[in-house]
Amino acid sequence: FLSSLLAVGLVVLLLPAFNHLVGKEVTLDFYANPALSLGLIGVSLCTGVVAGSYPALFMASFQPVKTLKGSVHFGSKSSRFRKILVVMQFAISITLITGTLVVYQQLEFMRNRDLGFDKEHLVYIPVDGTLKNNYEAAKQSLLQYPNIVSATVSSHSPTGVYWNGSGWDWDGRDPEINPLVTYLNVDADFAETFRIKMTQGQFFSRERIESASGSVIINEEFARIMGKESPVGARLTNGDNNLLIIGVIQDFHFKPLRTEIGPLMMVSGSDRYRYMFLRITPDDIARTIEHIEQVHKQFNPDFPFEYTFLDEDFARLYGSEQQFGSIIRYFTALTIIIACLGLFGLASFMSEQRTKEIGIRKVLGSSVPGVILLLSKEFMQWVAIANVVAWPIAWYILNNWLQDFT
Repeated sequence: FLSSLLAVGLVVLLLPAFNHLVGKEVTLDFYANPALSLGLIGVSLCTGVVAGSYPALFMASFQPVKTLKGSVHFGSKSSRFRKILVVMQFAISITLITGTLVVYQQLEFMRNRDLGFDKEHLVYIPVDGTLKNNYEAAKQSLLQYPNIVSATVSSHSPTGVYWNGSGWDWDGRDPEINPLVTYLNVDADFAETFRIKMTQGQFFSRERIESASGSVIINEEFARIMGKESPVGARLTNGDNNLLIIGVIQDFHFKPLRTEIGPLMMVSGSDRYRYMFLRITPDDIARTIEHIEQVHKQFNPDFPFEYTFLDEDFARLYGSEQQFGSIIRYFTALTIIIACLGLFGLASFMSEQRTKEIGIRKVLGSSVPGVILLLSKEFMQWVAIANVVAWPIAWYILNNWLQDFT
């Protein structure tokens, strides 16, 4: 009951931090939820009874005569039970430690993964209202500011949801192949602004966008699916659509890292532009944002100014994984502390049981490191067994978790 009172006090103190960690709003109200109070009392009673029953039953099994003579010895059953508990405790700790390391490595991998484009210092604003018809004039006005390096408009953001479809045909297509293709509308400055390289052909030019809207650029994955080493000059047809491939762009992650890079078609089309991306310099970002706001008010006065940094979008995109990593990290630390407390109690118990043996060894010249090694050997064996138990469990759990990522 004392432990329960202490626990409730700790929960009250730590609940705000816990809510911040998990992103929820959990409350602790004993008056509004009597079942919580009754449950806490029930858990305390059950824990006390269970904790007291084992030593009571164990000690009641001793013969009174031997107990009075002080010749009580703990049998192999109790020793085996202790070993099982220690192995289980260490196996849980090792599993959580392994999980923490793998989750951390996966998060670091996603943060540092080469996306195929440069997401740093890219800010974007929605293209809506009157800006839809005046985006080109707004672009030119923004580019006059020295801290804005380049600008482009597109139908989607790399962290958003795309349009896609199937049914595309080309010369020599295998009838069994019918890929689901993602569509991306861009202007002539997209590759330069996102810093994506072309592997074949050329990107859209202003003249090509104005005079040849039937052109298309595909990514390397689409070229691989087509089975053509040089698809430039080939045509893609789908119903009334007949598009000429003028270039192949380097594969880049236009979707979150949980999915593979699929086939992509990039076309030009001003009626579907939804975002304007601006590559800015890291110098005086606040003043650059102020200038963007001024231009936005000039060309789109009826809509509020909203802007987003693309790297912050990616950080939010994997917020749930980062939250999961934080939770498992704290629980791992807590588990290790509890395991150490249990280990300390067990070590104290074992050393007390072997007091005479240790005394004799000391008299015969055994050193302190020798005694430590003697007592540690058995623990090392248990830890080794716990590793053998924990590794397959950790592998199974983490392998399933990693299946959510490509």
